[in-house]
Amino acid sequence: SQTIVDCFWRAAKRLGVDVETGVSVCKIEVQDGKFTLHSRAGQCYSADFLLLATGGNPTGHHLAQNLGHDLVAAVPSLFT
Repeated sequence: SQTIVDCFWRAAKRLGVDVETGVSVCKIEVQDGKFTLHSRAGQCYSADFLLLATGGNPTGHHLAQNLGHDLVAAVPSLFT
């Protein structure tokens, strides 16, 4: 919901977190505890921490699985 999105935006701003939008990530690598994100446009981003919010996007699910996460199958919900 928008309330949750607003909460994350406020917290990120308060903590000085850099937020990039409109970037399509195609690959994530982890080396020495740091993340390197590769965009479809050829850009690379480096991060100490990563919040991966995929929603129902299959590409995001593949990125999470490639990082070693197990995913639970989605189920219908009353909320978006």
